[in-house]
Amino acid sequence: MKYIKGAVEIFLKKKNFIYFLKIQAFLLPLAFISFVWSLILTFKAENLAQSLSTNPVFMFSSVLLNLLNAVIYLFVTVASIEAIRRVSENSSLSVQEAFLVAKAKAWKFLLIGILKGAILLIGFLLLIIPGIIFSVWFAFSGMEIVLNKTGVKESLLKSKALVIGRFWPVLGKLFVIGIFVTVLQIIFTILPYGIGNLMSPVFGILFLLPIYLLFKELEAHKA
Repeated sequence: MKYIKGAVEIFLKKKNFIYFLKIQAFLLPLAFISFVWSLILTFKAENLAQSLSTNPVFMFSSVLLNLLNAVIYLFVTVASIEAIRRVSENSSLSVQEAFLVAKAKAWKFLLIGILKGAILLIGFLLLIIPGIIFSVWFAFSGMEIVLNKTGVKESLLKSKALVIGRFWPVLGKLFVIGIFVTVLQIIFTILPYGIGNLMSPVFGILFLLPIYLLFKELEAHKA
């Protein structure tokens, strides 16, 4: 599929890969902690693992680390989308500017994610078909928030407008992209000794690139 092929080609260009890696590097410290924990479990240090998992200080620290990881992941995701835009448009490959965009738009991005999740949940609880329809309609709302000057409601409406008249082709393309992302995630999951925890941030932007390319194509058709 052209979106996956295009994504891989963009990702593997040396200057792009280095730039993307600088963005994703903010996820590596916590990924390394997860990697170390996986090693402890893998090599059957059961007593140590059990002792730590029941230690109140360790449990509290784990909660804080998970919250910190969620916040960092949010900002890195928004910065990654901005980084993809900069690469695609041959703009300045600035890490600082990408994170300035993330600073300005991260909370809107989080809000649209929560709102979209609630809409999809309602759709799937009512019937599976409404859930599928909503998931296609609003698939690009996050891209709208980051890449265009839109509010939360407007991003949902614009995402839906991109899909109207192209529902089935877009659904098929999203399905193929979903398979691609799932296969990558499975590969990272089955890598031994928690190596996948370290590899996932390195390739994180590759998950976003196909959706970005599809989004830009739909925008071009709409124009």
